[in-house]
Amino acid sequence: MPSQLSIVPGEPVSLADLVVTYCHERDVTCPHCSYSLRNAQSPVCPECGSQLLLHIHPRMGVSPLSSTLGLFGVVIGLMMSLVSILGSLRLGWTSVGISVVIFIGSVVQLSLWDRYFRRIRRHDRAKLPVYIMSGWLIPVIVVVRWILRI
Repeated sequence: MPSQLSIVPGEPVSLADLVVTYCHERDVTCPHCSYSLRNAQSPVCPECGSQLLLHIHPRMGVSPLSSTLGLFGVVIGLMMSLVSILGSLRLGWTSVGISVVIFIGSVVQLSLWDRYFRRIRRHDRAKLPVYIMSGWLIPVIVVVRWILRI
């Protein structure tokens, strides 16, 4: 059970003490190197030397719609790339090769999405819209190929 941070009104508390108290018996990681700060003795990461600060801000969760929208684009891209392989069989080996490369790209995109989405959602919210839009990269490429008949 994490220790409770108690502050007595009127009693001065240093910022360093607040950081150390907060990290005591909590599974907190350094935002720069992901080193475990459990039972840290100072407000400096022992691994990378980064200064540790506490911030108070409202809890802003990622809406399920935004994560679902990006993942939907990734899955649609995977399915569209499979259809593209089947459709390009009549156009020749060059077209099939391009379709296979796009399919491999969509599989890599799905694995990267699964691996990094939680990390980006927790630590770098500024990149989240770009990451969600990247889920639609493969479907856009496939549609452009279909329009240009490549």
